[in-house]
Amino acid sequence: MKKMILSLFMASLLVGTTSCSSDDDSTPTTPQEQNKTEGFIITSTTYAQGNNSYFGGYFEEIPTDALDMTKEKPFISFNVETQYKNAIFGTATDGSDAFVKIVADENGEVVEQGRIATVDRVGSAAVINDELGVYSLINGVDVYMFNPTTMTNLGKIDMTGQKVFPDNERNTYYNFIYRPQDNKLFAPLSTVDQDTQQFYDASSIYVEVIDLNTKKRVATAEYQGAMDPYTRGMNNPVVDEQGNIFILAQGSYGLDGRVGPLATTESQPQVLKIPVGSNDFDENYSFNPVVAAGFGTNVVHMATGLTYGANGKAYACLNAVPDDPRVLELLQKLATGTATQAEVQELYQLVIYGPTMKWAEIDLNSQSATFLNGTPVTAGFSYPVAVTYGNKIYMQNINQDEQINGFYEYDFATQQIKQLYTISNGGVAEYFVNLAGE
Repeated sequence: MKKMILSLFMASLLVGTTSCSSDDDSTPTTPQEQNKTEGFIITSTTYAQGNNSYFGGYFEEIPTDALDMTKEKPFISFNVETQYKNAIFGTATDGSDAFVKIVADENGEVVEQGRIATVDRVGSAAVINDELGVYSLINGVDVYMFNPTTMTNLGKIDMTGQKVFPDNERNTYYNFIYRPQDNKLFAPLSTVDQDTQQFYDASSIYVEVIDLNTKKRVATAEYQGAMDPYTRGMNNPVVDEQGNIFILAQGSYGLDGRVGPLATTESQPQVLKIPVGSNDFDENYSFNPVVAAGFGTNVVHMATGLTYGANGKAYACLNAVPDDPRVLELLQKLATGTATQAEVQELYQLVIYGPTMKWAEIDLNSQSATFLNGTPVTAGFSYPVAVTYGNKIYMQNINQDEQINGFYEYDFATQQIKQLYTISNGGVAEYFVNLAGE
């Protein structure tokens, strides 16, 4: 059952698909001054079981009308792990096993510019500076270093003493968090047992702390009573201006049967904190943003896509409508193991694609949550991609009922929200990249 659930779930997500090999398997590159340093890369994806299609194009200005993405360049694969300056890093666009650097060249064509051959999918990636980046594999807890300018391997971080669950089929790092104040990298562990329903199989979350000065792991931060520290999108680390790190533990999504009055703290979403200068969690800091937003009575609490804005404010997708009776019925069947394959598919169609969530502003200091007026109800579980550039955040919104399939812009200073483009053909709006990085 779990393999079927994961298959359905992964068909609706974009997860980077790279891994590592030796230095000899890299294709070095040199900086290209003619690459575009302004403008935007926009992508979309059409989902089909085992046969997704991808489209991406370069735009000098942000579109404000309907886009037919089938007129843009097609790709066999297009998954973004992170951005650095005017380049993005992710999967090989030809579907091969490689970790690649992607740019818009002088002609405005979206192209690869350097790659590192790999043997597995990537779990996460982050670029620290012109000479150092890191990435991990989807099936392993090694942390690999690379040069983002030349796209060459630089060896591995010494992870001696790290936390793993050897009996679980998968241990990996899905999100890297870089804290520049002390040049440390934080790597939350994802661990999965294929024999259970949920996507995370531990009752605590674990974050490895890496000193990038020595290239060694120095500590493991543990928070008991929390699950699944996973954020989708272009590696959205939530680090405020002082250096406090905030992590959204997403809980179990109700997949473990602990819903409503049976729900435990660990099975529900929580925002947690690693204070500036510390290698461990603040045990006195934890709050459920769904409860803070006024939907604590929902049987299943959903909070995804936490992204930092500015001045102690972050943004996430939260429950925004009352429970659908049919969802509750299907969840009960799933929890008791009586759901048929057709009912599981129906449940995931309702939960993943159904418009049940909405973007909210999370005040990390007051531990409050307020929905953003002017944004629609969205299918926030599967799609919550958001990215901050300068004093604005760009939020993906998908609502098939209202024919919304694109991005909204929120200005922190003016508190104004406006709808940007919507994609009329070519699948689901996926990535929005500002090549100026601001």
